[in-house]
Amino acid sequence: MSDVLRSVSPADPTDELGSFAVADQAAVHRAVERARAAFPAWRDAGLASREKVLRRFAAVVKDRCEELAHLLSREVGKALWDARAEAALLPSKVEVTLS
Repeated sequence: MSDVLRSVSPADPTDELGSFAVADQAAVHRAVERARAAFPAWRDAGLASREKVLRRFAAVVKDRCEELAHLLSREVGKALWDARAEAALLPSKVEVTLS
């Protein structure tokens, strides 16, 4: 993996969000195999355990909502007010999914 993807804000091409290695076919294959290997543990963890992980994820998103909104705005060129609304909805979407 020698190629690098440079991610920039569509609103400001000088605003680099990050650089990421471009995965070749072998790297993708390894990632898929790791995901397949990890799945049984997630599946067998039980509903309560998986629910706890998802609720923790929702809590972290809620705590970092403003930070996530700014990143989303930079990443896709979305108006900040719209990014805030989108980020604020994510924790409730997790809650609805779990109910």
